[in-house]
Amino acid sequence: MCILATGAEGNRIGFSVTSKKVPLAVNRNRCRRLLSESYRLIEGKVEKGHDIVYIAKRDISHVGMNKILNETTHLYKRSGALR
Repeated sequence: MCILATGAEGNRIGFSVTSKKVPLAVNRNRCRRLLSESYRLIEGKVEKGHDIVYIAKRDISHVGMNKILNETTHLYKRSGALR
């Protein structure tokens, strides 16, 4: 995950799931949906005014939602963007 402070009113979110890392389109779309849902669940705790890009380094379509949520929360804490 890459985070850049922009000072804008809200956050802008982007997802990068390449076909090289996740070959099947069905799995790529599932990865995007899981990442989007993980952001939605902690959106109220994330400070406003950031550009956030999620980059899938491996196929996470078979990983549980709780693990993804824990990992993204940990990344936000490390970056200092979590209230």
